[in-house]
Amino acid sequence: LTSDQINATVRENLYRIRDCYAAETAANPGFRGAVAAWSIRPDGRVFNARLTDGAVASRTLEQCVLRAIRRMQFPQFNNTPMTISFPLRVQ
Repeated sequence: LTSDQINATVRENLYRIRDCYAAETAANPGFRGAVAAWSIRPDGRVFNARLTDGAVASRTLEQCVLRAIRRMQFPQFNNTPMTISFPLRVQ
């Protein structure tokens, strides 16, 4: 799985995370996002998603972002599962 494939998949699904961030930025104007980490199985499915950095003000926001990440489907690859870290910033 290449970094281009990872970036393309995240970009295709970024709207889900933006939807999660909408309410948070309205309630907390200083919120700038978080860094998430997750693992990808060779079949392209996500597991072990977590937020590793960022001031997540609400459990609702955290659950929404993690649900959005878990819904991502990456291209299949022939290797062992891989773990990535990705900044999910508000722009």
